[in-house]
Amino acid sequence: MPLGHVTMDYTLTHLIDSLQSTLKILKDEANAQLLADLHDHNKLPRKKLVGLASQAIDLLNETEQLLEPGSLVLADHFLGRVLPQVHHGRLLTTAF
Repeated sequence: MPLGHVTMDYTLTHLIDSLQSTLKILKDEANAQLLADLHDHNKLPRKKLVGLASQAIDLLNETEQLLEPGSLVLADHFLGRVLPQVHHGRLLTTAF
């Protein structure tokens, strides 16, 4: 169903392009700064940067929830409970 003059195909294509572009920047151009600012175990990251990173993560999680089909969510939960899991080298099964 069209969203006014914008279609879902266009919206998802735009989202994919934006995510690919941002991921490329984070992996390539900003990787050293990202590691120094957020992943340095010798110092705490800046409060503002942590807030921005948290906001980005929240938006990505909300987007994932909106886009993931319900049947896949159901199958993921079902298979996660039924299939054996490995925990510290031992096979475990999860109880319902």
